[in-house]
Amino acid sequence: MNKTADKTWQTAATFALDASDEREAENFLGIILDKMGLTTGRTASLNMLADRLWIAGVEFDLSELVDPGNPKNYATYVIRQTDTAWHTIRPREDLLIYEWPSPLWLTERPLRGFLHPAVRAVLVQVSYQ
Repeated sequence: MNKTADKTWQTAATFALDASDEREAENFLGIILDKMGLTTGRTASLNMLADRLWIAGVEFDLSELVDPGNPKNYATYVIRQTDTAWHTIRPREDLLIYEWPSPLWLTERPLRGFLHPAVRAVLVQVSYQ
């Protein structure tokens, strides 16, 4: 989190992982975060959504690492190590979302993997609250 005036930028990522159990999901998440160069994350949740589908929520405190004022700075920091085409959504001035994979109707080329074969989807969200 980073304070700007009276509000705070909050940065979080959600990962959909293909794993046989909680231990394997935690292991995959650790590998992925390491490859992304993200050591400031705190796993907020890890839940099984369906057979072999785990949803991991991670919150990041980037206040010492990113210049405040622009949500793109926060999202760019989180995704900087990925060689991935991200779909960006900006529904409001105080919310920025990056998602992978892009919706299928927006995908122009075959999807490449995301740092690890267990990753099915990623959502990075920066909000100003």
